Amino acid sequence: MYRLSFFMAHMAGASIAGAALVVFFVFGWYSWWAFVAAGVLGLVTAWPVGKAVSARIKKSDPTWSYRRDAPIPSDTVARHNSPV
Repeated sequence: MYRLSFFMAHMAGASIAGAALVVFFVFGWYSWWAFVAAGVLGLVTAWPVGKAVSARIKKSDPTWSYRRDAPIPSDTVARHNSPV
């Protein structure tokens, strides 16, 4: 299930590019190349960061099997979470 990875990659790319652009502006680099460099930085780092964040989310979810990359059947979850 790569939907979460795609969503997180878009969010990460936009966040990283925006942060890079702010850093460039703070250091006084006001040009079109600053925008291009920030965009390239966001594009290059978006997929690895999005993949890592989605993997961390999936590993911490008790109803998701990270090894199979699929949800755990609901009857198995009910047995593991039962107070008995």
